[in-house]
Amino acid sequence: MFPPVPLGHGMEMRHLLALALALTFNAVSADAAVAPRVMLPPAQYDIEPAKGSFTVYWAQDVWELQLLCHNNTELACTDTKLREVYMLAAYKGTNVGKKLWLHERAHLAGWPHDHPGAHR
Repeated sequence: MFPPVPLGHGMEMRHLLALALALTFNAVSADAAVAPRVMLPPAQYDIEPAKGSFTVYWAQDVWELQLLCHNNTELACTDTKLREVYMLAAYKGTNVGKKLWLHERAHLAGWPHDHPGAHR
């Protein structure tokens, strides 16, 4: 075991790490007090894709999501070439999850990744 690393005011490195982990898990919780704001697409991209024309994967945590998405997203992403959508499982069945789906399916319908015409 490593000796405690004092940070001042009685706080040790292990306390700081515990706090960081708690904040991280609370930030991605579907029950968090402040839900993330999701950009919604303009009407021309609000199109339900044909069943079987895409696959949705639910990542169990932010780290898995970022590995699947190859970037630092914290909510969801879409690979339009592979027609795969990756979403954070914490939002499955929630209002945020519904908005994320509207956002990601718009990318399947051709909405560019710079999000022209987005609204909240």
